[in-house]
Amino acid sequence: MSDPFDPDNFDPERHEPDPLEQFDLDPDKLTEDLTVEETSDESMGLSSENAPPGLKTLFWKLVLFYKVSIIAVTLGALLVIFDVRAESGMMVLAGGLLLFAYTFFMSWRGKKRVERGEFETAEGEEDGKKSEQGDSE
Repeated sequence: MSDPFDPDNFDPERHEPDPLEQFDLDPDKLTEDLTVEETSDESMGLSSENAPPGLKTLFWKLVLFYKVSIIAVTLGALLVIFDVRAESGMMVLAGGLLLFAYTFFMSWRGKKRVERGEFETAEGEEDGKKSEQGDSE
């Protein structure tokens, strides 16, 4: 059996068909089939103005707490790993983990509140408060 990589066996006249020729890869024809409808957040009702103020406050509070906890855990771990102020690093790491656990709990509790509809406001009602009629039933 001959070696296929031997340069003496190379035949420049031999032509194998290009495997991509069987596909029509014209870019103009490919993009004709793709139709993307332009939608905006406002048309879908996803504007931030539509969100209840209590939900927006909870969201940004969670964002801030998650960011601080991630920074604290990272900084504490680096201080411990590189043995620079290891005791302080342990305290920062523990504080970051506690803040992360608290923030996770707040996220879980907030999700339950959203599922119960506490953030949905009706006309004349304030965010998160039910009407007096709804409480007596």
